Formats: sequence, C-alpha cells, structure tokens
Amino acid sequence: MTNSVVARLSALHSRLAPLVDVDQQLPDLTCITAALARLDDVVLSLNRLSGALELLLELLDAAHARRLSGEQLHCLLEPLANKLQGTLEVLDDLL
Repeated sequence: MTNSVVARLSALHSRLAPLVDVDQQLPDLTCITAALARLDDVVLSLNRLSGALELLLELLDAAHARRLSGEQLHCLLEPLANKLQGTLEVLDDLL
C-alpha cells in the first residue's frame, strides 16, 4: 500500500511540476494583461480622434466660403491635439 501511495504521489508530482514555471510567470502575465487593456484604451482613443478629425474636415469643407481666423482653428484643434498628445504618452509608456 505504501508503494502505491508513493507511486501516486510521484505521478502527481510529475504532472504538477511544470506548473511551478507557470506560477512563477503569473506576475509577468498580469503585467502583460494590464498592458493589453491599456493598449485597448489607446486604440479606442485613436479611433475617436480619427472620427473627430474626419468630422472637423467635413465642417471645414462645409465652411469653405467662410473666412476662418487662426484663433478659431486653434480653438477647434487644441482639444484634439491635447487628446492625441495624452494618448501618445500612454502608448510611449506601454512601449
């Protein structure tokens, strides 16, 4: 009976031993998962910025006969530029 218990424990040990490596990699996997979640946020932000820029171009096309000042364009573009800069900083941190 002792031999069968030892044999079962040995077999169990053989099956569980590879999991030690996985257990040691869990912190790295957690960091990778968090980075991927942040990367999803970056992609979402860039998609929103792309849509906002497309809309801005449509507005400028519609107002082609209207004179726009640099200050007006600055007011339109500044929030987009700030958002883009913030998104690029997050992306830079991830890379």
